[in-house]
Amino acid sequence: MKKKNYSDYLLILVVEIIVFIKFYINRNYFFDDTLIYARYIKNFAKGQGLVYNKGDYFNGLTSPLFTYINLAINSVFQIKNQILLNNGIGYFFISASIILIYLILKSLRYSFASIASILVLYSLSNIYLFLGMETGLYLFLIFLLYYFYLKEKFLSYFIAAALLLITRTEGIFFIIPTVFLFFCERKKLKKEFFLYSVLSLLILTIHYGFNFFYYGNILPDSSKAKIYHGISHYWGNRTNFINGTLELITYDYKNRHLFSLPLRYLYYLILIFIPISILFKKKNSFDYFLIISNLLLLSFYLYFNVPLYTWYIAPIIFTKIYFTVMGLEYFTDKIFNAKKDRTNLIFVGVLLFFVSFLLNYNNKYINFHGRENMQRERDYIRISKWINANTRADESIGTAEIGIIGYYTDRKMIDLCGLISKDNAYYLSKRDLDSWIMKYKPDYILFHDPKWMIEADIPSHHKNYSLVEGFNFKGYKMYKKSNNY
Repeated sequence: MKKKNYSDYLLILVVEIIVFIKFYINRNYFFDDTLIYARYIKNFAKGQGLVYNKGDYFNGLTSPLFTYINLAINSVFQIKNQILLNNGIGYFFISASIILIYLILKSLRYSFASIASILVLYSLSNIYLFLGMETGLYLFLIFLLYYFYLKEKFLSYFIAAALLLITRTEGIFFIIPTVFLFFCERKKLKKEFFLYSVLSLLILTIHYGFNFFYYGNILPDSSKAKIYHGISHYWGNRTNFINGTLELITYDYKNRHLFSLPLRYLYYLILIFIPISILFKKKNSFDYFLIISNLLLLSFYLYFNVPLYTWYIAPIIFTKIYFTVMGLEYFTDKIFNAKKDRTNLIFVGVLLFFVSFLLNYNNKYINFHGRENMQRERDYIRISKWINANTRADESIGTAEIGIIGYYTDRKMIDLCGLISKDNAYYLSKRDLDSWIMKYKPDYILFHDPKWMIEADIPSHHKNYSLVEGFNFKGYKMYKKSNNY
């Protein structure tokens, strides 16, 4: 009879408790983008269809599967707190991904110390910045895809592949490495293999067919909008993306003002274990899966100069943790020749990593998005109350960020960034800041003060709009369309 390994059960329990505590801290947190999904779901529940603006069939759902899951739960339980539901779905799938990571590493026969280190660091990482988005589901399906590949459960693999693509289109960059590894490892093609692939294609055909007949496009228009944003260069260039990614995965450690110069770079010394692992550790299929998929993902974002949205690089956060621990394990084995004491040395290294993490613990990089963004979100809620009190229900609002205001009001929203409004992202790609106003003629336009560089100069270019004098919110200006325009 096989002896039960209670230490593994205890490890998973401890990690899941950490995950729950982190979720509980962040359970009511939201940011602008998360509430775009919420308004689609709210409108569907009201019988207006899966749309953002009533009667406007524009596909701004970057993650359809996340939306479908949300709709299914809402239809059964009718949960009114959409923010908590979004975060709860994210928590559930992050929690489930913990189990998958454990099963993968256990199957690859990693040491208990390595598995514990990876799981604990993953549970403490800043993936909680992305609760409310589809990130938890995205990570879960990435790990599920590899797990089914590893276990050669190909029916399940093809279903997971289809669901991953429906979660985020970039899921293709995690499917490609498994296809590559399949042929490199010379796995045998079974008769059922092609039948299973047809099932995957059937799922995708149903989904994309729905998109085409309901919205008129196969892929989400919001995904195309992000590429247009990259073309515009308003959000910066590739250097901005790279610097932002480094800042996120290192918690901006070098810019902390609490430490002397040597301590500021302690975190970067720890990250040296990543190239050590990639260059010298004996590779397995999981190593290649992570390396190839992340290179493809980064190449795609950099090629199209896509603006850095923090949840885009969630897979890179796990990859950083994985190769850091693997590099540390290799270092203790080869440099110190310490196979017998490897477990102790790994825990010492992880303790160092953990201490640096705690020293750098701050709201901006661990739990929340920073005071500036949090203040802007509070401002948007207050502005939403003003809109409800001072505008008619049939009037429209044009602005740069539509998530919070759109959720807390029922006004028709015109998104100058084009995430829920046709052609506006294309105008931005041409650096044309005025055509969206002339096309949609919103009744009100909300801009920042001083205005953002993507916002038009209303006083100079649009004489049919005048400043609303009774709108007194520091950092913002509201313009109203004249009656004869």
